[in-house]
Amino acid sequence: MQGNLHGGIMRSWTRAIGLITLSIAALGNGMAQAADANPFVGRWQWNGPETCAKSYDGDDVAMQITPGRLLFYEDTCAIGAMRRLGEGSYRLRLTCKGEGGTERSEIILARLKKSKVNDELLLRIEPASGFVVAYRRCP
Repeated sequence: MQGNLHGGIMRSWTRAIGLITLSIAALGNGMAQAADANPFVGRWQWNGPETCAKSYDGDDVAMQITPGRLLFYEDTCAIGAMRRLGEGSYRLRLTCKGEGGTERSEIILARLKKSKVNDELLLRIEPASGFVVAYRRCP
């Protein structure tokens, strides 16, 4: 009888530990997804670090990315949806306003980590036109 009691307690503890482990893993995954919600937040330049200055007023001004928007020289784009494609790459559905109109589009943003070959880069790919531009993070 004592062996069955001991076995029952051990099975209960094993199940409890398993549930706690799953809960912690799920919580950790949720926190990682929240932290990774928009890994591109910041200012990104494509034509020199001088374009990062807040006072810079050229049409090649650095792109600003906030958790819900992309800000360009004359356009502001609201991020309507953001779907992860792979590590560091996302497809974004945008609604852009500027230059007298509103346009809906999709782009892919892919972040390349700093390596021996390159600085940290952000690639903006517009699948409809094939347009690609590489950005460097502003200092």
